[in-house]
Amino acid sequence: VEGVTLTLGTTSNTYIKDDTVTLTVEKKGTDIVTVTAKNGDTDVALTEVQEAAQDEAAAQATTEKAKTVYTFTMPDGDVTISVTKDAKTYAVNVAPLTNGEITASAKEAAEKETVTLTAKPATGYALKAGSVKVTYKDADNTDKTVEVKAGTEANTYTFAMPAYPVNVSAEFVKEYKVTAAPAENGTVTVD
Repeated sequence: VEGVTLTLGTTSNTYIKDDTVTLTVEKKGTDIVTVTAKNGDTDVALTEVQEAAQDEAAAQATTEKAKTVYTFTMPDGDVTISVTKDAKTYAVNVAPLTNGEITASAKEAAEKETVTLTAKPATGYALKAGSVKVTYKDADNTDKTVEVKAGTEANTYTFAMPAYPVNVSAEFVKEYKVTAAPAENGTVTVD
């Protein structure tokens, strides 16, 4: 699996029954890696002896790999080790709003995934221009803003998910009508 390296504790791939086998799993990035060991159709219990030496945010900010060490007891038969990788997802938190609501296309999203926000103003209200904001705190706890783009449909907006949970906010304002009164000797138009 790309970005994941498995290493056995010895140079030999051959063990005898009841040997303790050490398996080191190194991964790049923040994807969730699941390691399974099977003897035929039977699961072999993996014991985690050393957790990844750094948190996911640090793994994201550096090229250093996160490393986890497992051990298992060799059964009476061959063992097949497999790896699956799932993209880590991050929460999309929408702030409670007055005079309208914003809904997100996903409650969680993976890094770089496009999330669509839909604004639903209450009757007599409109979404204030430029008020849709998506923010997050980075590994250094610094506030960052995500670029929000207008969607293809009215009252929709999109953004690319960062590798952090995000907070979505917006402001709804009272909507007023402007009506042009009939004029003599000409016309008055309202943009």
